[in-house]
Amino acid sequence: MIETELSDFKSLWIMPTDSVDYGIREAKVDVEGAITPEQARRIGQELQVSRVIWGRFNRRDQDWEMAVRIGKMADQTVSKEFTATGRNWNSVVVSIESQLLAELETKPGQLHRDKPSPRWVTSPEALDSYSQARADKLQLPKAEEELQRAIQLDPKFVQAYVGLAATLGNEGKFDSSKKVIQQALTLDPDNPVAHDILGAGLMIQNLDSDLDGAVEELRKAIEHVHDI
Repeated sequence: MIETELSDFKSLWIMPTDSVDYGIREAKVDVEGAITPEQARRIGQELQVSRVIWGRFNRRDQDWEMAVRIGKMADQTVSKEFTATGRNWNSVVVSIESQLLAELETKPGQLHRDKPSPRWVTSPEALDSYSQARADKLQLPKAEEELQRAIQLDPKFVQAYVGLAATLGNEGKFDSSKKVIQQALTLDPDNPVAHDILGAGLMIQNLDSDLDGAVEELRKAIEHVHDI
């Protein structure tokens, strides 16, 4: 979730979700509970990154609560816990983002200032369904159901469309995945993950024919991912 916000900054390179999932599996970390600093260190070692960002969020009554930490792999130090609370999820995310950027000594570049702030999600119930889908991502039919529900609750929830397209693709439902990812790109034309999913799907479907469309989408995915 926070990775969506941080990916707008040229000075940061954020690992793709699939790569992070691989690191978690290789580190043999159970993400059902809160991740400890030691578990975060093991994940970072598997991913061979310079820093690991991890945290938790929950809803208490009408308020969202989020807490995040940063671990440096070089000296094994862990930051203080950065926290934010509020009824508006988007405001909570922006608050955490600001604290993380200050800790990382990263300033918003021209690209980020000129880009409209992304609207993440407005429905708490949609976010609950999305979070449940991520927890159930190895149970594809269940994850698909939760993501469909998230989109019904918030039709402009881009990350839910992206997650649903990826899930449908993993189920072999490539035509449905393509339709969903095109909806995501209508809402967010520069979303690199959406272009990556569309390109991969086109490549799988057109292995014996013209791959120009797939190559173009993968090029757009790379173009919109900001390198270090």
